[in-house]
Amino acid sequence: MSQLSRLLNVSALLLAGLLLATSMPAVAASDAEKFVQMTRELEADPFGEGQQAKRNWMLYWANGSGEVSLLVCDIFRPIQTKAGEHAGMLVTQTLFGNAAFQVENPKQKDDVLATQHAGLASSLAVYAKLIEQKPEARFDYFDELLAAKRLGTLKDSVAGLIEGKCDLPKDDDDEK
Repeated sequence: MSQLSRLLNVSALLLAGLLLATSMPAVAASDAEKFVQMTRELEADPFGEGQQAKRNWMLYWANGSGEVSLLVCDIFRPIQTKAGEHAGMLVTQTLFGNAAFQVENPKQKDDVLATQHAGLASSLAVYAKLIEQKPEARFDYFDELLAAKRLGTLKDSVAGLIEGKCDLPKDDDDEK
């Protein structure tokens, strides 16, 4: 089992424990807007007070709302080995950015490149804040992606990264 799979499994177990241990409110229509707002707040201040509680609620919402469909492409191996204690936060922020994009752009919900680009851009916003506060947390993989974002070429970089690394659901037509 890859480290990413273990990380995602641990996250799912933690979320399941949280759901069992607390009473979660029903998902409401305005929760989608709240999710997008919280995503932007995490991008601006990933280490602020109460941010972990936001992440917990956001994982709950993304998993249970039915409004988003999250696809995790296998582009995170360098994060696992180099980001250390921050790997989970960066991967999770990618999911949040992806979901927020889908809420804001429902017609592009199935556009893998657009959703992966949005997710990675969100994660890079958090990474930029991370290295401002903890310069020792830098690692080349995200530094290169951050440079691409600043140059306006991130979408092209993402296209190259995700090629062949997304387990896309097969259409019934693909099986004929």
